Order: sequence, then C-alpha cells, then structure tokens
Amino acid sequence: MTAPAPPLRLAIVTNMPTPYRAPVFDRVAATPGISLQVLYATRVEPDRHWDLPALQHEHAFLRGPTLERGGRYIHFNPGRPAGD
Repeated sequence: MTAPAPPLRLAIVTNMPTPYRAPVFDRVAATPGISLQVLYATRVEPDRHWDLPALQHEHAFLRGPTLERGGRYIHFNPGRPAGD
C-alpha cells in the first residue's frame, strides 16, 4: 500500500480580494489534494467599494504602501505579510 501523495501547495499573489475572484479561490482551496494560500497586496484600493463575504481560503495581507500614478495603483510590499 502506498502513502497518499502530499497536497499540491499553491500560492497566488494578487492585488486585493474581489467579489469575482474570492469564490474561485474558495473553491480551489476546498479541492482535495490542494493546499492554497492567497497573498493580497492590499485589503482594498481607494476606487473600489465592494462588500465581500468572509474569505474561506487561507490568505494573508502584505504590508506596504499603495501609490497612485496616472489613475493606476502600485503596491510596494517588500516585507512579510501583516501580522508576522
């Protein structure tokens, strides 16, 4: 009898939680054999005003400032996730 394969470890880095990506990440995290962690650059951008349900996947928010240049947001996250 062989031992079960270790889970596939998957990390995703993205700018922020969104109402259309969060459910996808939740489903991936609930998939047997996958260990998912999502690293978000920020909790929210100034031009977004979404009501999000609680995130059901493992996640962390990175520390660092958000800069605005020409209507675009640049996240500078040189350190570890907030709370570490």
